[in-house]
Amino acid sequence: MREELTGSVRQPLLILMGAVGFLLLIACVNVANLLLARGAARGKEFAVRAALGAGRDRIVFQLLAESLTLAVAGGILGLVLAWGGVGLLTRLGSATIPRLAEAHLDWRVFLFALAVSAVTGVLFGLAPALQVSAANPHAALIEGGRGSTAARSSRLLRNGLVVSEIALALLVLIGAGLLMRSFVRLRAVDPGFQPANLLTLRLPLSPNVSIDRRVALLNRLSGRIAALPGVRSIGAVNTLPLTGLGAGTTFAVDGRPAPPPEQRPIGLVRGVTPDYFRTMAIPLVSGRFFTESDTAQSPPRIIVNQALARRFWPQANPIGGRLVLDPEGRIAEIVGVVGDVKSERLDADDWPTIYSPYPQTNFNIMVMVVRTAVPPEALASSVERAVHQSDPDQPVADMRPMDAVVDRAVSTARFHTLVLAVFAQIAFLLAATGIYGVVAYDVSRRTSEIGIRISLGAQPRDVLRLILGQYARLASLGIALGLAGAFALTRLMHSMLFGVKPTDASTFAVISLLLGAVALVAGYLPSRRAMALEPAAALRHE
Repeated sequence: MREELTGSVRQPLLILMGAVGFLLLIACVNVANLLLARGAARGKEFAVRAALGAGRDRIVFQLLAESLTLAVAGGILGLVLAWGGVGLLTRLGSATIPRLAEAHLDWRVFLFALAVSAVTGVLFGLAPALQVSAANPHAALIEGGRGSTAARSSRLLRNGLVVSEIALALLVLIGAGLLMRSFVRLRAVDPGFQPANLLTLRLPLSPNVSIDRRVALLNRLSGRIAALPGVRSIGAVNTLPLTGLGAGTTFAVDGRPAPPPEQRPIGLVRGVTPDYFRTMAIPLVSGRFFTESDTAQSPPRIIVNQALARRFWPQANPIGGRLVLDPEGRIAEIVGVVGDVKSERLDADDWPTIYSPYPQTNFNIMVMVVRTAVPPEALASSVERAVHQSDPDQPVADMRPMDAVVDRAVSTARFHTLVLAVFAQIAFLLAATGIYGVVAYDVSRRTSEIGIRISLGAQPRDVLRLILGQYARLASLGIALGLAGAFALTRLMHSMLFGVKPTDASTFAVISLLLGAVALVAGYLPSRRAMALEPAAALRHE
């Protein structure tokens, strides 16, 4: 039972959890870059400490304490934000994820968040701490310490972190891009009916009365509702489209060899009133709709959908054909073929569907559909009042516009897309600010070098090419690594996508170009300041 309830959401949630992990890594890479830059800027301070007798372990401990304080403070702030965010998350996904409404922050989540903060603080503060503590105090104190081996090693480490940040951001962005394209295509799917201006309400009819009395009650209710101003037509069905498979039966084609019972095809069964198809705007392909003459006493007649007609009469007209319906072996004549209607999900295949006149069925729960000339919500109270005036004992349930039913059918895809899109936006901003910060710091550290180059005749475009070219190469390497990772990991998203391949080339290309452009812009802004440097000002402190 647990597998039945939660199995379909396990993989999407694991993928979202993976996106959370990538986002955490990007944030940690940013912090590590900042700590490296700050440690390099404090090189002389730590050199003085070392000269006064501070050991390497003492310096490492100090830097770890600083990074741990940052991480825990960030974790606590994150918990405060999550306290309000959980409520929003449950409202967005409670219709699609089982038991999500029960999710809340407790002591286990609190300890988990603090533990993750502490571990990330230690792991990503350790590299900068070791880098700074390994520096040569003598080299840091002399005037030429800027070009020391430690400085070059620090720059290489920062460059490696920039490449990692771009690759991780690209992974999240491509995942979000694939889901967005999938969601757009899902919303473009024709459900087989027109949901606009359609009001639905569920009527549990008494199972203790005969089918004739239920038909009479349904006709009486329909007549009173149809008389309301703003009502165009009204129909009823036992199972509303996009709400589940509902009733079904095995069947065989009369006059053809019948397969064994366990190998017979399964078709959905729908009991409908004569105006149901017109009210739902389900198209008639051939034959006719049901009429008032299709009663419980008339010969069994059915309407089938195109999926059933294509499967069993691929080259012929099924009108006049007959089906043997299990389990009672009732033989019914096909009088019409209608368009396919999505019964459970927009991205699911069309099931063979058999429509019967309601008087020839035995369903005691029916859903009325009311086509209106005004917004359906405006008629909801009038429709409910009309039902109670016809029969004060008749309950009404699940009154809602059909647009809400369609919206609920895509709510799972919308939830996954929205959450991953938010992650992607944060990753995008973190990557852009991270690149900007690294380039800006690098420009500030290379002020003297740039001043010398300009004084020796370098043009502003040469300085721009020098700095921006270096980070363009880093961005290209990060994008290449990100594409390789995305090509491998997006295959896990196959079950979450509709109409889009996990390795969709256009999505990969657009996201890569977008991230590459942002990386260049983030690197260009501080490079402009380097282009405007005056050689005298740059060399004054030499």
